Amino acid sequence: MFNIFKKKLFVLIRGGLGNQLFIYTTAQNIAKENNIKKIFYINTGDILNRSDYNLKRIHNISYYIKNIKIKNDFLDNRYLNFIYIFFKYKFFNKVISENNILHSRINFLNFRITLNGFFQNKNNFKNELENTINKLYSNKLYRAKVRSNSVVISLSLYSQFGYTIPVNYYLKALKKLKIKKNEKITLTSDDEWYAKLFSSYLKKKGFNKIKINYDKNSFAFNDFLTIANSKKLIMSSSTFCWWAAVLRKKFGHDDDKVVCPKNWLSNENRKLFKFNNLKIKNNWIYL
Repeated sequence: MFNIFKKKLFVLIRGGLGNQLFIYTTAQNIAKENNIKKIFYINTGDILNRSDYNLKRIHNISYYIKNIKIKNDFLDNRYLNFIYIFFKYKFFNKVISENNILHSRINFLNFRITLNGFFQNKNNFKNELENTINKLYSNKLYRAKVRSNSVVISLSLYSQFGYTIPVNYYLKALKKLKIKKNEKITLTSDDEWYAKLFSSYLKKKGFNKIKINYDKNSFAFNDFLTIANSKKLIMSSSTFCWWAAVLRKKFGHDDDKVVCPKNWLSNENRKLFKFNNLKIKNNWIYL
């Protein structure tokens, strides 16, 4: 009976592995700070329909009144149903988004909390970052037999929110890390065509030992492991790459051998996603 008065956290999962890890870690942080024992992770794929429109309806009480049917004869009355929905999904419900998370407070009446956003800001998850890294490492990475890679370059043709890293960034990064022409370089990419094109470009620049880590039959986790176990890393503006990069220390690699792009967003999206802040490793080289 008193279960209804216990706080519950409903987390809307979005995007690929990198995005999901930010959401998960933020959810863990909120749960710990507010002593929430029940966390429900919801796949939004069925309700998004290529648009945020349906997702935003969680803020609107009319969505619940129209779509939620109460299996109780006593609440079959539309007025009683309205009162029930109002208290459960509006009065007792708290929606936390990227816009309000830094100044949002959960009070004793908020029994149902909904987490909606990508939460790519270090202030949202930094207290739980190490716990997530430990879970990742102990789950699969720690048992995986992956050879250490000398130099890894992460490529992403269609990077975060329409921003593609310029080729000049990679050349500057190679110079900054003092990569020699005869060092082994491994390319990871979600686009085989772009990886081959970039490989040809590097060969023309004199780098002759290049391997493309691409296999359409393998899981993306192979790329994740390759990046995580890199002695020297040149990152792309990819959340997938970001999480693999923060994991490198577990494999005994130094943070000062990582080059990270300063800009992760296009000029157009920088204002729109003004809450993004992923600069959490001060030893990384930012170009």
